[in-house]
Amino acid sequence: MSKASKVVKMPRGKRGYYFIIDALVGSTIIFISLMIILNNTARPTKIQYNYELAEDYSTFIITTKLEDISNPYINNLIINGTITDTRLTIMEQVDLFYYNNDLPHAAGMIRNITEPLIPAKYGFEYNMINGTNTVNIYRRNASDINNANVVIVSRKITFLQVNSAVLFGPATTEIKTWI
Repeated sequence: MSKASKVVKMPRGKRGYYFIIDALVGSTIIFISLMIILNNTARPTKIQYNYELAEDYSTFIITTKLEDISNPYINNLIINGTITDTRLTIMEQVDLFYYNNDLPHAAGMIRNITEPLIPAKYGFEYNMINGTNTVNIYRRNASDINNANVVIVSRKITFLQVNSAVLFGPATTEIKTWI
């Protein structure tokens, strides 16, 4: 036999080491790849969360009637006769306060509803835009809006039937959140 045609035989106990190491390396690569893929898609971005926060808040004040809220400030306004129609939504009541030039009650209502709903780390602003006139109803500064990384603005058109002859609107409610 020539030297080139000799087959090298491995000892019996070491024949499977190559295949075991190969399987471990392959499994590790698959596991790490899956972990990277699953962890990157699981969390929404901050911008998406801020947008959802502003939109959810807007939807809440547009659709929630005063009779469905258990809030001490609103209950006080109902008891002392400042609020006469509890079938109005939160936004409609704020519009009515704005129409009647009762901005302190509008600001108090928005403050009492906002504080438990919007985390303290966020800045918050509620404005009423009527034509070219912008009136700030309530503002909470967690940080200055000019230094914010992300500012999300939600605008809703609002109307209010004040009585059978008077319609207030169209006006725009502007809600800003920032961080």
